[in-house]
Amino acid sequence: MPSMTGKEALAQMLIAEGLEYIFGNPGTSETPLLDVLQDFPQLKYIQSLQEGTAVGMADGYARATGRPAFANIHIAGGLANGISALYNAFRGGTPLILTAGNSDTRMHLTEPTLSGDLVEMTAQYTKWSAEVLHPTDIPMAVRRAFKEAKTPPTGPVFLSFPWDTMDETADVDIAPSSPGYFHTRPDTEAVAQASRLLAQAENPIIVMGDRVAQS
Repeated sequence: MPSMTGKEALAQMLIAEGLEYIFGNPGTSETPLLDVLQDFPQLKYIQSLQEGTAVGMADGYARATGRPAFANIHIAGGLANGISALYNAFRGGTPLILTAGNSDTRMHLTEPTLSGDLVEMTAQYTKWSAEVLHPTDIPMAVRRAFKEAKTPPTGPVFLSFPWDTMDETADVDIAPSSPGYFHTRPDTEAVAQASRLLAQAENPIIVMGDRVAQS
C-alpha cells in the first residue's frame, strides 16, 4: 500500500469516487484540504460566502444530477451555520457527504475556540455521522460515507476530519465504494387503491417529494 498523508488520501478517495466538485466555506481547520487541492486539479473547489450556502449548493447539485455531492465547512461554528441546509437535505433524502475540519485531537482537553462534538451536532440529521481519527481509516470512512449516501433510502452523511488526521502519514489503500443495484416493487394493493382514488377524484392534486423521482 502506498504511503501518503491523510489529506492526500482524502483527495485520492474523492477522485476514486468520481467526484468533481467540492462546495465549501473554509476556515483554518480546513487548511489541510485546501493545501492539497493544488496537487489534484481534477477536484474543483466552489467557494461560497456562508456555510449554509455551501451546503445548499451541494444539496441542489446532488438533486439535479442524482449523484452524491460533497461539501466541506468550518468546524463547529460553521457547521452550526450549515445545519438548516443539512436538515433540508435530510428531509429530501439528498445523497450528500458533508464534512468539516476539527481541532487537533491532542488539543481537545484545552477546549479550543470553535471546536466541539461535530458528530453529535449532525447525528439527528444524517444517516451516519463519524469522526475519522487516523489517516488509515480515511479510505474506509469515505467508502462508507458514499455507500450510505447513495443507498436507498438515500440521505446525507457527515465526516469530521481533525487536523492531525489530515497531516499524519500512513499506508493506505485507495479504492472506491462498490456500486449499488437497487430495484423496488411497489405494493400492488397500495397502487390499486391509489388508482381508484385518482379515478374517483374530480380535481386531483398530487403533492410529492424528491424520493418519488429517486425511486
